[in-house]
Amino acid sequence: MLRAIALTFVLPAVLAGCGASQRDVRALKAQIAELRALLAKSRAQQRALAADVSHLSAALQRFEPAREAKLRTLKKLGPGRFRLARSELQYVLNKMPRAMRIVPLVRNGQPSGFKLYAIRPGSIADQLGLKNGDLVVRINDSAITSPDLALKAYVRVLAAARAVITLERRRERMTITVEIKP
Repeated sequence: MLRAIALTFVLPAVLAGCGASQRDVRALKAQIAELRALLAKSRAQQRALAADVSHLSAALQRFEPAREAKLRTLKKLGPGRFRLARSELQYVLNKMPRAMRIVPLVRNGQPSGFKLYAIRPGSIADQLGLKNGDLVVRINDSAITSPDLALKAYVRVLAAARAVITLERRRERMTITVEIKP
């Protein structure tokens, strides 16, 4: 506010005292007005740019693969064999559906299991060695052919000492075993 007063009243008086004509003062005032307009436009552009960057950052987070921290107690014991503390089991089971797309598969009119797609790099599913295209057919000797059976298997795994996931990868059966330690 003080700068505006100085530019409006004091500067013309100083210039007039230095022998500047009214025409020079008007020209200077016009240049100052142009500079103010450019500055206001620049600030508006800055605010708009900051808003755009904020929106783009938010959009990027939605599409960027979710990076999950390595589980502290997940230990690889060998090919397809892992150990996990029971304290992290609930976390793993809650995060698993977010780590990939799970789609029911029907073959010859019969449900065959759940196909896994879009497994996110670094996710829990990735850490357990699951791959895109895997077909989960059994968990702990329970067929997984419907959402109801999958839910029952989920409940059983919570109380089990191990989870054995039977899957098909490129038409070959394989298992992933997770020992659950107290």
